[in-house]
Amino acid sequence: MTARLRVMVLSLLGIAGAGKCAAQKLDEAEVRLPYGELKALLDAAHDREAKTGKNRCAPALLATGLVIGARDGALTIEAGFRVAAFSDDPETVSLLGGGIALDATDPADAVVVALEGGVGYAVEGSGKHAVKLKLVPDGDGKACGIDLKPCPSITAEVGDLPEGCAIRLSSAGGDVVLRKGDRKVLPAAGGKLAVGLMTEAETRAALRPPEASVWSWQQQLLVTPEDDALAYLAVCRASAAGGSGLGASLGLPPDARDIRVEGADLAGHRIERGENRRQTLMLDWRTRDVLDRRIVLEYRISQPPLDGKWKLRAPGDDATRARFVLTTDPLLAYAAENLSPPRQAAGLPAELVKRIGSAPCVILESGSSAEIAVTRVPVAATAEGEIVRAEWEHRIEPDGAMLTRGRLTVGHRGAFALTLDTPGDMKLLSCEVGGRAAQPVDLGKGLLKIALPPPGEEPTGVEIAFTGRLSEPMDPVSGTLQLTLPVTATFIHALDWRIELPPGYQAETHGNLQRMTAGAATGPSKILLTKKLCREERPDIRVFYQRSGLGNPVP
Repeated sequence: MTARLRVMVLSLLGIAGAGKCAAQKLDEAEVRLPYGELKALLDAAHDREAKTGKNRCAPALLATGLVIGARDGALTIEAGFRVAAFSDDPETVSLLGGGIALDATDPADAVVVALEGGVGYAVEGSGKHAVKLKLVPDGDGKACGIDLKPCPSITAEVGDLPEGCAIRLSSAGGDVVLRKGDRKVLPAAGGKLAVGLMTEAETRAALRPPEASVWSWQQQLLVTPEDDALAYLAVCRASAAGGSGLGASLGLPPDARDIRVEGADLAGHRIERGENRRQTLMLDWRTRDVLDRRIVLEYRISQPPLDGKWKLRAPGDDATRARFVLTTDPLLAYAAENLSPPRQAAGLPAELVKRIGSAPCVILESGSSAEIAVTRVPVAATAEGEIVRAEWEHRIEPDGAMLTRGRLTVGHRGAFALTLDTPGDMKLLSCEVGGRAAQPVDLGKGLLKIALPPPGEEPTGVEIAFTGRLSEPMDPVSGTLQLTLPVTATFIHALDWRIELPPGYQAETHGNLQRMTAGAATGPSKILLTKKLCREERPDIRVFYQRSGLGNPVP
């Protein structure tokens, strides 16, 4: 620290010790430094961060090489590692774990430490480092498990072995048998590696040429109808009397699509196509001499939805035995010879039970194909929409001019069309749906079709207005009016109709609506009518009117 900076620091410390008031002034003080001194302070802070581990790259495992052999009936394992360190400080990198013990290291002074689940190498100094470990398997030494850590290069090589023996390696990538001098590149992801010493007899059996197996198939299939297809979930069991059990072929229905295959020990599969749309599923397994196999197969076959017969098709040939399972459907009735009555799915393969759940199912035992008659059960149609409330206002002028306004509250489950059959003397003036202008479809003869959008949280509001004219002006003294409203096939829960005659008239009514008692503020020229629970019934009313003060109108 320079003399000038030292003086500044001492001055600041003096200010800090001057008391509480001075400390408050210190918060507002300014410090000025030359750029060179500021840079030196920042560099020193950066060096301290580097030493404390911030922004430092951890050491990396570059390569793992295993040399596996056998002596005196037990495995010998030598593991070599290459490590890259990026700091001069001591650091530890995990090497491997598993059912093994450390016997010796090369170099002898290499610092190998115990870590959780394995061993690690403590490196000091940046650069590349190498270490070899001599490992001893647990137990009788004929087999062990090694937990390999991920790194770019992992290899296994076979060293000295007794005559005729071999080493079996088993990992997520499959099984492999290696003899003396053989080398295997393992997945860079590492993981569990099982190592086993094979006797001379086991080696001959493992390395003998594969023998074809003749399989017999039994299948249980869940058949589920979709929009235009039948979806199959098949649990297929195969058994063979001999051979190596490493491969099988299974004929698929020619129209099968969206094919998916799963199975334990399955190394791979492919589909071979031949003449006449023939499809054959070719299966390969990792482990030989397993003569009982199980796979899960999914596929779809197109099926017209309205066909009265379904042809069910399972993989395999004429010798295949299949059990078709269909869940019961209240809208479908199944019929076939040997079709079981409805039952629960208990006793079927777990994959089918999980898909079926608690629904009842029927079972059809057959060969690789079967036919089942399907009858669609008629269902009663329910209303797609209903009018919760209809409010109409009918205004009449002395010269016979009329204005009719309606406010309809419509509840519906999906997109819905409201149809109104309007009287011949009504002409459409305006229409709004959900507060927006709408254009009804004119179906002719007074029929209007109003399209409603998909429903929201609240019912849809429809406002509509018509103009019209009476056949003749109203009589100045008394007369009779025949009034009507649009009719709809949509069910109406409640309908209110307000008729407003010119001032100075009073009236009596007769029709299919009930008149409500008018309040004092309504006036004798206003008529309130109501009707509950109606469908396809036209509101119709006859109005007997006369001038007020002449007594009650007589129908």
